[in-house]
Amino acid sequence: MRRLFSVLSLVAFVVPANHALAQGGIRLAPFTASDALDVATWSVADLAADGRWLAATATTRRASLGVDFRRDGDPSYIRPASVRLYAIDTRSGDTTAVLPAAGNVRSVAWSPDGNTLAMLVLQGEHFAPHTWSRTSRKLTRLAVPAGSYVAENSELQWSGDGTRVFLALRSDKWLTRAGAEFDRMTRGPIFVQDAKDPFMAWDNLRRLGNIRSIASIDVATGKATTLVPEGMIGTWRVSEDDSVVSWSDDITKKTDYDVIFGSEQKLLARRLTGGDVMTVFPTLKGIALTWHDDGRRYAYSREGRVYVGQVGGAAPRQIAGPDSAARPNDADTTAAARTARAN
Repeated sequence: MRRLFSVLSLVAFVVPANHALAQGGIRLAPFTASDALDVATWSVADLAADGRWLAATATTRRASLGVDFRRDGDPSYIRPASVRLYAIDTRSGDTTAVLPAAGNVRSVAWSPDGNTLAMLVLQGEHFAPHTWSRTSRKLTRLAVPAGSYVAENSELQWSGDGTRVFLALRSDKWLTRAGAEFDRMTRGPIFVQDAKDPFMAWDNLRRLGNIRSIASIDVATGKATTLVPEGMIGTWRVSEDDSVVSWSDDITKKTDYDVIFGSEQKLLARRLTGGDVMTVFPTLKGIALTWHDDGRRYAYSREGRVYVGQVGGAAPRQIAGPDSAARPNDADTTAAARTARAN
């Protein structure tokens, strides 16, 4: 009843108002579908560490039109998008346009000191890393090594000292391979999937999206350095002190017919100064992992127990749950083991 009363009150208010406007010779234009397409939606892209500077985007429904849904599943396809990127002073509300025009922008991140904004901007067929100086308002494009380009699903992260950006790259050869496989599956007159293959074709195509490398680019010199060579790389992160890069490596052996897009990963790490790859977890199956903000310490749960550890540190330490040492070995079915468990 209260809701009905509110609706009737609104109608009673709007009708006289519209009537008064009509009486005064003011004609209200109807709200159309075209108007709806041009309604701007604002989103927070990133907030500087000190909270002073906000990066925000504004876009409309119209800007997202033109998606080619026939290419869904193509790991090389970039959906069209057109956003305007702004830097906003949270104290004064002053707003500055970062880009001269709307564009397809992703992975926006402030440098640790809040003076520089890094982002990926679509130029031509590929994303390109850019930096924008808040003081000079200069936009600079960073080059990537010849024969490679920014991965379509790349993240972007600043180094802790603010001198480099980290991102994911792909080789030009990968692009040719992925395009040929997608065309084979979607354009050929006959397409066959064989259950004898370890991976079904559609699953194998999806897995192609994991093939990438991790690199750093010096924002002052433009020098690019490969941190992790091309491989089946899932999520990744560089520690806050710029000492270690860790990543999940896809070790799935075959298509999982029980879980859609089921996969198995192991967690690897390497010091940025070099050295051998460290295996943090040989498999992440059954593990719920949470990282500390410093990118080195972590906590995880497995089989009802909680552990804490550090990449490159000592063995993880149990802090909650049943005592692991006291757990009976149920897998041992010998007579002696059964007697020990009974007692």
